[in-house]
Order: sequence, then structure tokens, then C-alpha cells
Amino acid sequence: MGLRGPVTEAQHTDLARVKASQQHLLILVTEILNFVRVGSGRVLYDISNVNACGALTRGVELIEPLIGRKGLKWDGVTGDTKLMMRADPEKVTQILVNLLSNAIKFTDPGGALMVNCVAVDDKVLLIVADTGRGIPPEKFESVFEPFIQLKDGLTDRESGVGLGLAISRDLARAMNGDIAVESEEGKGSRFTLTLPRAMEPGAAASTPAN
Repeated sequence: MGLRGPVTEAQHTDLARVKASQQHLLILVTEILNFVRVGSGRVLYDISNVNACGALTRGVELIEPLIGRKGLKWDGVTGDTKLMMRADPEKVTQILVNLLSNAIKFTDPGGALMVNCVAVDDKVLLIVADTGRGIPPEKFESVFEPFIQLKDGLTDRESGVGLGLAISRDLARAMNGDIAVESEEGKGSRFTLTLPRAMEPGAAASTPAN
């Protein structure tokens, strides 16, 4: 029942379209505002010791319903559960949700998603891999450029303006990290978020005695 009487089926359909358009517009505006804030250096970072696999788990929990809805295979988060890194946990979650959402969005039903964390020297690598459509080598760098949307690539025209990866890489670099991509068309992609490894307790460099 509407404010002025019964709502017809056609009106329900129209209202649903209006709501979807409003949500889409909100996504676009939010992406642009986030990009402007990051680019202008007005984003504050609360750097602390963060559990790497725990961060991946939090990111997956936020988008896990999409994994099931898409019918993708995955074996959970793998890696060293004690591995720590230096980062802003909220920014890490924002980055991982973007990477995971892209992996899900562009992997066909029945495909697979792999998520794990490893340490390499003084760096922690958070890896999101999929068996999706992949990216041509000449597009590896351009996917991180603002407002770039690749056909059948990593940016869905229905859900944004091509800022997700640009924002994610800027956030990573502001935390002394980075994001890299490896991919093969038709076989999938692998995005790696690299962040500084947290120093183990008692591992500080000692000063030689005189």
C-alpha cells in the first residue's frame, strides 16, 4: 500500500528501478569522493601491527555471500596465521574487498578463488587469485589508472567509474606497500598486496659493542 493508495505491479517495477539508480549514483559519488580525498593527501592512516591472515579473513567475510551466490570454489584463507604486518586495518580491508569483489565479479560460475598470505623477507604478501577471464599483458598498468574501464576486464560499467583499483593502489603505497598484478587471458588473474612486515618481538637490530 502506497501513501496514495495501492501500488501496482508496474509501479513496483518502476520504484525498484529508481532505487537501483539511486544506489548506483551513490556508488559513483562515493568512488569519486574517495579518489579526491586519497589524491589530495587528506586521508589519515592509523598504522599498527595487523595479523595478515586475519585481515584476509575479515575481507572475505564481507563478501562471502557473493562467493556462494556465484557458485565459486574456494578453500578458505591459507598461510601463516601468526604473520604480522604494519598497516591501517581499515584501509587494508577496503583494498581487499575491492580485490576480492573484482575476482568474484569476473570469474564465471564454477571457477575458483584462492586467497593466501605469505612472507618474503621484510614484506608480507596478501594474494587474491582467481580463474577468471584474465587481463592482456599490455593492460597490466592501465587497470590501476583512474577512470579506466576495460571491456570484459576488471571494472564493471554497472558498478563504478573505474576508481577502485586506483584508490586501492594509492592506499597501499601510502602505507609503504604496493599492489601488483599477474594474469593470463582466459586463465585468471593474481593480485598481490604487499605491505611491510612487522618486526618480531626482540628482533630489533643490536648495536655492536665498542
